[in-house]
Amino acid sequence: MATIEQLLSGDYTSPEDASAGLDFAGYTFAGLNPGTNTPLFFDAAGNLWEPDTAAGYNFAGYNFAGAMPQLKRPPMRPVQRPSPQQQYQQQLQQELIRKAAMAQAQTTPVTVPGAQGQTARTSFAFDSSAVVNAGASTTINVQPQMPMKIDRLSTSNTSFLIDDFKIGVKSQFAAVGSLPSEAFAPNAVRNDVTFDPILNGYIASLRVTNVGSSAARFNMAVFGEVIRS
Repeated sequence: MATIEQLLSGDYTSPEDASAGLDFAGYTFAGLNPGTNTPLFFDAAGNLWEPDTAAGYNFAGYNFAGAMPQLKRPPMRPVQRPSPQQQYQQQLQQELIRKAAMAQAQTTPVTVPGAQGQTARTSFAFDSSAVVNAGASTTINVQPQMPMKIDRLSTSNTSFLIDDFKIGVKSQFAAVGSLPSEAFAPNAVRNDVTFDPILNGYIASLRVTNVGSSAARFNMAVFGEVIRS
């Protein structure tokens, strides 16, 4: 809002000063009062008005700047606020999206080297260390240093029978009987196995018999996945 000084000096942006209680809308300049040298104004009804200089208004040194046009304020654009129902629907949709993202994060495995839950391969060997005489049998015991689940056996020995394979005290064979070692040859087809997991402290036992004509050392490679807690 402009003061009277701004209005008469031409430095104005509005025809009124609400804080001072002055409103020049609809008034017309009538000239200066020769006695007081203050401006006079006609209102719309033709009444002559003079600002009250006793209230602290001093117009000395100011020239009339012309009739003050009625300024138009730019139209206000109403703010579109969502209704309570729309707000609820938006919040519900955001909550559903958040829950779906959490469910996806929980079901999608993240594989980081060395992290818990990562799948890693490992192996160990059944090695008789010494030769097994022809016709003799031996049991080889191994205690793996980490939990694992065996899924493949491999041996190049061809003169041995695999009599039994135990994890702890439980045989991994479905029935009593010996298998030829050739069944687990490196180039054998579909020789994968599904054995019970070897947990911490468990011992894996392999019993073999040399059916060859001469003494031989037995060696078998065992492969599987590490079980991480």
